[in-house]
Amino acid sequence: MQLTAAAVSHVGTRREENQDCLLIGGKVSVGNETLLTAMGNAEGRLFAVFDGMGGHAGGAMASRIAALHVGHHWQGNPAQLPPLISAAGQMITRLGSAMWPNLGTTVVALAIANGIAHICSVGDSPAYQVANGLVGELTEPDTRPDPRSPQHTLLTQCLGPQTPNPSVHNYAIPISDPKRFVLASDGLDAALAPDLRRQLLSLKTPQDCIEECLRTAAATGAPDNITIIVLDVEPSPIGERDAYQF
Repeated sequence: MQLTAAAVSHVGTRREENQDCLLIGGKVSVGNETLLTAMGNAEGRLFAVFDGMGGHAGGAMASRIAALHVGHHWQGNPAQLPPLISAAGQMITRLGSAMWPNLGTTVVALAIANGIAHICSVGDSPAYQVANGLVGELTEPDTRPDPRSPQHTLLTQCLGPQTPNPSVHNYAIPISDPKRFVLASDGLDAALAPDLRRQLLSLKTPQDCIEECLRTAAATGAPDNITIIVLDVEPSPIGERDAYQF
């Protein structure tokens, strides 16, 4: 199973701090606006986006705690993901209960093993599949309508003291033909209208997708941090052995 991936985490045009964090190939990237790429063997590699919340410093701390914990303990088995995410949430809950009651982070993570893309999520950071010019959301957001503002939503769970025991959603997508997956913070949805997002996420390469998403978001105004991971995954020919590069 081969992959080509690109990722970036950007502060946006209106925020002073980037509270997002990402994992690419199991390695943590914190507050880095440089385009990151990965290619090679997809088996057992982990990709994830964490969108922190909780005010100045708190949100950034929550996303980094979760990313570092999950990245450090990842051993290539998708069955690890739900308990690792839950354990990260417990760490954030203990810290937040003592110091920052609104501390928290969302997470959406993807790992590939045995020809299946395993996706886990808590919160409203989406995972998409892009095919034939269409973008389908693979994850169900943990949100409800905001009664004070019907066009907005409120989170119903995240990793942190607001929801000490969140349910980790699990999805399994078989990969029998080439597929493109996108993981993102909700800042991507806030910056790009659905039709424009579909167009940009359908560009030829993951790097093209990310560069054009950032360029367009900057031109139209990005009210939130934007973190994007785009992965193209292709089944390997039988008997072919891949080398992972980062």
